[in-house]
Amino acid sequence: MELNQTVLKCGMTEEYIGDICRKAADKGLSSVSVFPSVVAVAAKALKGTDTKCCSSVSYPLGADLPKIKVNEAKLVIGDGAQEVCMVMNAAAVKVGDLGVVKEEVKGVVDAAHAAGCRAKVMIETVLLTKEQVKTAVELADSLGADVILPSTGFKPLQARKVTAEDIAYIAGLVKNAEIEAAGTIEDRQTAEALVSAGAKGVAADAALDF
Repeated sequence: MELNQTVLKCGMTEEYIGDICRKAADKGLSSVSVFPSVVAVAAKALKGTDTKCCSSVSYPLGADLPKIKVNEAKLVIGDGAQEVCMVMNAAAVKVGDLGVVKEEVKGVVDAAHAAGCRAKVMIETVLLTKEQVKTAVELADSLGADVILPSTGFKPLQARKVTAEDIAYIAGLVKNAEIEAAGTIEDRQTAEALVSAGAKGVAADAALDF
């Protein structure tokens, strides 16, 4: 099980982020996800380790314009991010504005791949119907996303937590992308259940404790 330690809360100092990164590297975690503003700090702390620096893009709402998301991806890669994790525009998916969704996904995926980085796309599954989830997943997968995540874990948006059934449904749709479970995963037992359902990795605030 690949583990991604998320550090996406307000008020965390650079010293705290550096410490979390070093602990994640010592435990052999796959990556540490941080805000764009502190990518340089995390990248420096993780330099020379096997743990990658992952930056969020348009977190948590995903409502930015596609060109802003693409530019943000390029900026964080320039600061040392090895993975970018973009939040898909759920509002656009809900109203069927797929042109916007295609533009943002393709733009960020292409920017990441051009720099030799992994591109992750985060879909707010709990806000979408099953058919909308299918559309979002298949679109991200077809446009080259390396990893698809089912939730931001941003509690004000969560009507419920992501379930093993959500992961299994997404696993039945993807052809190329890996699945990284996310969405308020608080213990190893839950993480293992989501992996058993089809996820390859797990992103969580509590990953260091799993």
